[in-house]
Amino acid sequence: MTFLSRWLRLQPGEGSRAGWMVLYSLAAVGGVIITGSLVGRALFLSALPAEAIPYKYLLPPLVLIVVSALYARLAARWSRPRLIYIVCVLSAVGILSTRWLLSVESHSFTLLCGLYVFIDVISALVILQFWTFAGDLFTAREARRVFPLITAGSTLSNLVFGLGLSAVASSVDPGDLLLIMVGSLVVIAGVTVRLAPETISASTDNESRQSRPPSRIDLRTHPLLPTIAGLVLLVTIISNIADYQLDLALQRHYGDDGRGMLAFLGSFRFWSGLGACALQFLVARRLLERFGVGAGLLLLPVAIAGGSMAILLTGGALWAVSVPRGSDVVLKYTIHDASLNLLFLPIPDSLRASAKAWIDGILRPPVAAALALMFLWVGPETTPQAWAIPVLVLVMVWMWLGRRAARLYVESLARSLQLRRLDLTNVPLRLTDTSTISVIRKALDTDDTLKVTQAIGWIEQMGADAWTDELTVLARHADAGVRRAALHALADADLVQDEQVTQTLRRALQDQDAAVRRAAVDGLGELTDVLIGDLRQATQDTAAQVRYSALQALARHGDTDALQQLELRLHDAGPERPLALAALAGGGHLTGTQLQQWFEGDDIPLLQAALEALPAQGPTPWKRLAQLLLVPELRGHARDALRRCAQHAPDELVALCHDANLPARHRAQLVRLFGEIDHDHVFAALLELAMTPHNRVRGAAVSALLNRRRHFRVEPIDSDTVDTGLTTEIGAAEVRHSQVQQLGEGDDGLLIEALEQRRSQSLDRALMWCDLGHEQLAHRRLTDSLRGNDRRRRGAALELLDEVLEHDHASRLLPLLEDGHPSLQGDAAAVLQDLATSQDTWLRAGAIRAIGQRQQQQLTPLVEVALRDEEPRVREAAIEAVILLSPLTSVAAMDDLLADADYVEQNPLCQRFSAPTPAGARAMPLSTFEKVFFLRSVELFSPLTGEEIAALAEIVEERELAAGEKFITRGDEGDCLWVVVEGQARVDLITQERHVGPREVIGELAIIAHRPRSADCFADTAMLLLHIDQVAFWELLETRQEIAMQIMKVLVERYVPAEG
Repeated sequence: MTFLSRWLRLQPGEGSRAGWMVLYSLAAVGGVIITGSLVGRALFLSALPAEAIPYKYLLPPLVLIVVSALYARLAARWSRPRLIYIVCVLSAVGILSTRWLLSVESHSFTLLCGLYVFIDVISALVILQFWTFAGDLFTAREARRVFPLITAGSTLSNLVFGLGLSAVASSVDPGDLLLIMVGSLVVIAGVTVRLAPETISASTDNESRQSRPPSRIDLRTHPLLPTIAGLVLLVTIISNIADYQLDLALQRHYGDDGRGMLAFLGSFRFWSGLGACALQFLVARRLLERFGVGAGLLLLPVAIAGGSMAILLTGGALWAVSVPRGSDVVLKYTIHDASLNLLFLPIPDSLRASAKAWIDGILRPPVAAALALMFLWVGPETTPQAWAIPVLVLVMVWMWLGRRAARLYVESLARSLQLRRLDLTNVPLRLTDTSTISVIRKALDTDDTLKVTQAIGWIEQMGADAWTDELTVLARHADAGVRRAALHALADADLVQDEQVTQTLRRALQDQDAAVRRAAVDGLGELTDVLIGDLRQATQDTAAQVRYSALQALARHGDTDALQQLELRLHDAGPERPLALAALAGGGHLTGTQLQQWFEGDDIPLLQAALEALPAQGPTPWKRLAQLLLVPELRGHARDALRRCAQHAPDELVALCHDANLPARHRAQLVRLFGEIDHDHVFAALLELAMTPHNRVRGAAVSALLNRRRHFRVEPIDSDTVDTGLTTEIGAAEVRHSQVQQLGEGDDGLLIEALEQRRSQSLDRALMWCDLGHEQLAHRRLTDSLRGNDRRRRGAALELLDEVLEHDHASRLLPLLEDGHPSLQGDAAAVLQDLATSQDTWLRAGAIRAIGQRQQQQLTPLVEVALRDEEPRVREAAIEAVILLSPLTSVAAMDDLLADADYVEQNPLCQRFSAPTPAGARAMPLSTFEKVFFLRSVELFSPLTGEEIAALAEIVEERELAAGEKFITRGDEGDCLWVVVEGQARVDLITQERHVGPREVIGELAIIAHRPRSADCFADTAMLLLHIDQVAFWELLETRQEIAMQIMKVLVERYVPAEG
């Protein structure tokens, strides 16, 4: 980044575009608008009487209406660059023709009026095209930085062209100055050729032909457009009045002295330009960045109001009459135009250009024409003082509209993000309308069992009372899953007193599928003698689950024999003990206190039964439940039990959330569970948890607060709490950003990646706090916009944050989101020393490993401490660091530990010290970090971060196969996937054969889609593979949803054909 870019605070890629647009602005405003208006005014006023002045305000708007209507139609059909070229060519031809006519007849009323009208129309089109083209080049966020800069061309135009025209006024005929306009039009066309490929929304002919000019209804459908139109009309009225006041004063002062008048106007433009330069470079950017659009819209009306007061106080002195017009020159083309055109950016691309043309060309001219008729009616005898009073009244309306526009601008930015995202979170589900019922009936008649089962689920939601006939038919369906779902629906709807339903359930007791028979047992309601006989027969069923369900139903009915059987089997240490426990607890025959003893063992099926049976109220083993949450096979059952019990004792779950002895990831899970509870204490407790020092727990609490606000009625969070939360997260992100920059390059990048991920997480939590404190800043929409590839959406999101947040927060948060934070240089060793003692396990391991990779010999004591770390991953990183540091120094602690047999057994990487790997041989076993880098090279896992792959590496097992060995059989259940490390496998499909080599995956669809194997697989050569078990893989995906999302994206891209 160059010094100039840094001084102007431009982001990479903005400087070139901004520079070319400054040149465009200089040519458009100085070469076309200022030169044309000064020359046209001087020729008109010096050659025609005062009675003709109103015509210069009346005729241009009338012509502009026709031209703008035509332009709006062309804008809907042609690309922006093509329109600019056409306007430049036609304008240049018209100017050259007019210059020739002036040499023939210089005092013709028709010619001079025509010249003034022609220049006014050209000026309107040129400035319209300038701002719409700028809107295509820059996002809303870029525009806030760049728009005040590109209007510098307008400011410099007043200086350069004002001084130049003033200097040559006495020696050059005014008509000859029209050639400057032709040269400026050539410059405009050249800049457009250079920048056309860089527009955000490529407006090709085919795309633009699909749009249409906006109607009055189109403008009214966007809430911001009527306010913009009101501002434009007020600016038109007040600017024309100020201009008319100056015309009256000039003619009274100079009479027919055209050259003297041109000299004054040139000086006036110069001094106005000087003031505009000071404002442009010292105030405008900082004002917009600090206070936003609202402040930028208020400066011009305040200045004009001051000038009008000066006219009243001085009796219409020429200098006082020049103040309102001077304010217009100084402010309109600088900060006011930049602010006003920022208002257009949240408006959709398809509407923006045509709407601007419609406002400027269709709405504004009639107002200007009506004002001109008023000038003509009142006559030139009216003094400038008489116009000052209505100007003051209009300025008050203008200021009110400016404040309203600033508010609507923020709302429109938020709306522009919402319109681009389909959000169904608040859409009610209606299943009882005629069309939905028709869809359900069609689904029930299909051969697709998945659709039929889903339709039964819908029936359960809407009430199965009206679907008895359909469900009884489905209870005899060919698919066991459908039969089971139909029986559950009949039971849940309490239809078991219906004779038809009862007979259906009784028939199902003889079903071949055990799960269907159990569903029939569970569905029976009040037991009659006939049903009791059926259940007693079911107690002899071959399937244990059916037997125990029947015993539970009989015991609940009061059958003492069934109860005794269950109690006996509960004390029998056989495999059916968990079923007996579940039946007794489910039937209400065990109290919460009696259940406590069954949580003490480690029998997984028994613990599952105890967790399912644990009542919501009563004694709860909270600590034990938290421990069971760490067991993969019990995690889901423990989570359900915690959610159920916490509903009645939320404070106990809060205590677990604060328990530092639990791993942070599982504490975060507890926090998310806690957020789902409908209890008055939850909200305050989540706010407290949102302030804890641990990042992961804090993030879970803030996320839970957001989710709670969507589903429950909650009190607003006070601004001090939001400020504290936002400051904490921004500070955390700044620390990580600083650490990344100070570390620079020097290792394999895992540590840098982890720090950047932590920074991203802090920023995400900061955006959550933005949502909690400001309803316009919806977290989901902001993150979608900031992470997507749409530059315009990203810019709108950043601009929205800048408008809504307080300046202190915005000035710190936005540079982090834009990667525009100032660069820092520091001591990498100090950063590593700090991270090596972090509570974050992955950062600690990464820092220890980086000490070895960066050869930081002075930090060896930290490596020695890490060798005895309680976390295996940190110990492994320390052993790698010792190996990397060994050429420089010896680590005495490592020698002592190698003599400890238990330590060597717990840390397999120690084998590399006792038996160094020969050159070219395979180093076994692979370390976690070696697995990370290998798995990262596999396409299926390539989107994952190093930390996510490390979690995957924990469930990876290394397997070696001999050549010819078969490791997958077609038709078998897909219970694992394989990743080839070395060697080659042969995959025998039914119709073809293919070979698989290193870094390729075998069997991913079978374990993800739960499908049977579709091929036989053999080892062509001796192979080394990584084996990932299906159960462990799904447990990982359940607890680490971010991993699941990335893997699913890869599979979708690989197997789902792209549209079109």
